[in-house]
Amino acid sequence: MTKRATTFLMANLGSAVLRAYSSWERGDYESSRLYSGECSKIIDQIVENKDSIGGMKEAKIIKSIVSELEKSDSNLNIKRGEIEAYFMPFSLRATLAGQTK
Repeated sequence: MTKRATTFLMANLGSAVLRAYSSWERGDYESSRLYSGECSKIIDQIVENKDSIGGMKEAKIIKSIVSELEKSDSNLNIKRGEIEAYFMPFSLRATLAGQTK
């Protein structure tokens, strides 16, 4: 597998987290668990990149949030807008980087 840039992976992770969150919010816990698994794979790739210690710590925090999306009885206290706001800079940078190549 080729190594992907962490910014690209974070942008993809944002999409996957939003899919998991949307499913969880609707009560579709089966889909939420499926998307959470996708998130975990992306997070593992981010950690493998070892681009920065801060980024690795953030990935672990995101992984703990994602693990809550796997539970039907989770008391997760986060809003969709907060997730979108966190991941938007990565999406923008990944988009801009793709346009300059």
